[in-house]
This record gives sequence, C-alpha cells and structure tokens, in this order.
Amino acid sequence: MGRLRVGVIGTGNPAQGASRMGFAMAYQHANAYAKFDNCQLVACADIKAESAETFVEKCQAPTNIYLSHQAMLAQEDLDLVTICVRPHLPPRW
Repeated sequence: MGRLRVGVIGTGNPAQGASRMGFAMAYQHANAYAKFDNCQLVACADIKAESAETFVEKCQAPTNIYLSHQAMLAQEDLDLVTICVRPHLPPRW
C-alpha cells in the first residue's frame, strides 16, 4: 500500500496560535501527519489564499491550494481529510 494522501480543510491564521477553538489547528495536524512515513499532505483548502499559502510555506509540503473545499474534494484523490474550521463555521457540503 502506498502513502495515504491527506487534505486539510481550513488552514487558519498562524498568528493567532493553535487553540481548542480551531485557530491554526491545521498546523498541529500537519505536524502530526509529517511524523508518519505513510502519510503525505497533498492539498489544502481555505477561503483566504494568503492563509493557505502561509500554511504550505510553513509546512514545507508540496501541497495544492484550493479556495474551496468542494473543489479540493472533487479534484484530489484523498484518503484522509482533516477539517480544521472553527466549531461555529462547519463547511457547507
């Protein structure tokens, strides 16, 4: 079996720091996935391009950026998806 392809919905603002309210939680998830040889972060989606770009830069992952989670889910062949949006902002499927 090959590496698991991982996508992240909601990259957050790293300046706000990670918290249980979801701010920058994607960074914590990305760090955890990086520890596993069988996982590869391949895509992220955020409504703010600059947040997604910062996430990709800081995680140093060859990750495709999407401005809509629907587009990411439609275009990427993902095995795992991490949803890192604030609790009161669930993605609209």
